[in-house]
Amino acid sequence: MSSPIQLNIKFASYLSLASTSGVTVAVNAVQSALSTLPPSLLINLQFPFISPPSASSSSSSSSSSPPPHLSALPWTTLQRLLSTLYGAATTTLLRQNRPLVKVDITIDYLRQLPICVPDGVQLKSIVVDESPGDSEPEPTSGGGKLEEYEVVALGGTFDHLHPGHKILLTMSAAITTERIIVGVTDPTLLTHKKYANLVQSIEDRIEAVREFLELVRPGIKHDVVPISDIYGPTSSDPTIQAIVVSDETRQGGDA
Repeated sequence: MSSPIQLNIKFASYLSLASTSGVTVAVNAVQSALSTLPPSLLINLQFPFISPPSASSSSSSSSSSPPPHLSALPWTTLQRLLSTLYGAATTTLLRQNRPLVKVDITIDYLRQLPICVPDGVQLKSIVVDESPGDSEPEPTSGGGKLEEYEVVALGGTFDHLHPGHKILLTMSAAITTERIIVGVTDPTLLTHKKYANLVQSIEDRIEAVREFLELVRPGIKHDVVPISDIYGPTSSDPTIQAIVVSDETRQGGDA
C-alpha cells in the first residue's frame, strides 16, 4: 500500500501564482501525487515572495522594496487556486473510485509554523516558475484584496467536511488576525433539512472544523460553537468585524 504524501508547491513569484500556466503546473503535480494511490494527501502551498507579518511592518535597510503582505493578493486569486487544486484532487479521486481519501491544503504564510512530517510520509516538492508567455497581471485584477480583520465570523452545517467547506474556512482564516468564530448548526436547525438523519453529530462536526482550523491557521483563536438560530454569536458579540458567507449562508449574513 502506498504511503501518505505531503506535497510542497512553491510559487516562485506572484506571476507564477496568478498565471494559468502556473496553476496548471500545480494541478499536474497534484494529479501525479494521487496517481500513486496514497491514503491521504497534504498540499502545502508556499509563497516566498510574501513577507511574514513581522516583516510587513519593519523598516527596510536596503533600497529594494520589501515583499508584499498577504493582503496584497486579490481575494479571487487565492480562492481560484484553492478551488482549482481541490477540484483537481476530487476529480482524480472520483476517477479512481476513492472519493473518501482525505486531501487538505495549507498555506505556509498562514500557518507560520513548520509542518511536522511523521515517519512513513512521502515528501514531494516542486517549484512553479514563471513561463515565458506569462504577462504581468494588473495589481487590482482578480477581485478585491484580502482585507484583514481582528475577529471574523461564519456559520454552516459543516457535515462531512468537504472541499467547499475547507475553502470557506481557509479564506476566512486568511483574513483573520486574532479570532475566528465558526457557528455550527445544531439539530434544532436541521429538522427540515433533507436527509437530516444522515448528518454527523454536532460533536463530530465541531471537532472536524476545529481540527482543520488548527491545521491551516494555528496562530489565532478558534471559537467553534453550536448555534440554534441563523444569527449565532453575530447577534450578541460586538467584537465581530466581518462575516464571511457562502451562497448557502448568504441569507443569514444579510439578516
